[in-house]
Amino acid sequence: TTHTVSPGDVTSAQGVSNTNTSSVTWNAVVINPINITKAFSPSGITAGGTSTVTVTISNAANPGAQITWMTFTDAFPSGMTLAGSSVTTSCGPTYGMSPVFTDLNGGSTNAGDTGVMMSMAAVPAGGSCTVTFSVTASPAGSYFNNTTGFSNDQGGTANHTGATLTVTTAGSDLTISK
Repeated sequence: TTHTVSPGDVTSAQGVSNTNTSSVTWNAVVINPINITKAFSPSGITAGGTSTVTVTISNAANPGAQITWMTFTDAFPSGMTLAGSSVTTSCGPTYGMSPVFTDLNGGSTNAGDTGVMMSMAAVPAGGSCTVTFSVTASPAGSYFNNTTGFSNDQGGTANHTGATLTVTTAGSDLTISK
């Protein structure tokens, strides 16, 4: 797309106008949705045990566009909490600022938090990155979890794929037969 500014099209507050014709040409880039997937390892624990969560953010659909100033929220279902304060990422910085992780209220992450928020992250053009942390859950049951609230500088959207953590009661896998 080309936009042309003719002489006199632009005038400053002091009354000075442009005297030359200027043109600028740009290529519009369409940002395809990125994919955010979640996995638990192990996918089953006993109540009070821990599982490592890996959130993978894939930008494979955009080989010519880095995704910057990316944010997302991971609010855990009732009964699931952060097992420790450590949240790590392979996602890059945005404009020289490293990704930031907070609890759902914007404070530092701590064991017992009910979710994690990430901001200021970047995903390379055509690449991917991961976010990793540990959770615990109780009582026994199935805990489906997914990320939400995705945004970025490019205005792109995300396809979210969640995962289920299965929590059993200690000793529930034992059987007695006669």
